[in-house]
Amino acid sequence: AVETVGERLRGLTPPLLALAGQQANQSSFRLGALVRRAADGMGRVVERCELQLSSGRELVRMAGWHLEQGERALLHLERLVEEAGPATQLRRGFALIRDKDGQYLVGGAQLGSGDAVELEFFDTTKKATID
Repeated sequence: AVETVGERLRGLTPPLLALAGQQANQSSFRLGALVRRAADGMGRVVERCELQLSSGRELVRMAGWHLEQGERALLHLERLVEEAGPATQLRRGFALIRDKDGQYLVGGAQLGSGDAVELEFFDTTKKATID
């Protein structure tokens, strides 16, 4: 009886080895397919990341361009403000006139004969009396 079991076991060994080999081959094939699928998925992830990075670079470039344009506009406005300022106007020959309280005057209607005023030129200040 022991010999019969031993013979049966020996007879089963080649088919079991063949089945184990088939299972190993199938597992290897499935594992290879999973690895390829994972690699494809990672490739798509990398492509999306590259696209987002490229978009980010474009946004940075555009932001830089807009900042440069804003800086140019601010410099232009700064020049306009400087040119319109009182110091520039005084250098052009105009004068600022203040009454006795130090308030700037924009017209002569509020002045009467004998009122004291102060004339501010670009290089000096002089006192005057209205006729």
